[in-house]
Amino acid sequence: MAKRNHTRGIVAEIALYGSHENAGWLAQTANGDMMGDGELLQGRTLTEAIWLACREITAAGYTTGKVRVFAPSGYWQATTDLNLAAYYGNLVWEKAIVYAISAKEILAHAETPA
Repeated sequence: MAKRNHTRGIVAEIALYGSHENAGWLAQTANGDMMGDGELLQGRTLTEAIWLACREITAAGYTTGKVRVFAPSGYWQATTDLNLAAYYGNLVWEKAIVYAISAKEILAHAETPA
């Protein structure tokens, strides 16, 4: 069954790592599923990392929608189509959203050793 987040059509977020010639990625879907290993692969471009992430997101059942891509710096984000992802150099960047988590929240959800 196809999965889709109808809130602004964002079905996943992709975090890019590395450089233009040694890129890795991690992704989280709208349902909270994590994908990728973040491994920097020599010779892999940031564009290839985006396309690989989109392919894995599609394989997980998301058939339509947009993905939010975060630049390796973490300061910039762009949105592109899941099924026709743009080249990294053609993305339209804007200031990235910031997720703030307090130490209190982290401690509240931390696992306590048995």
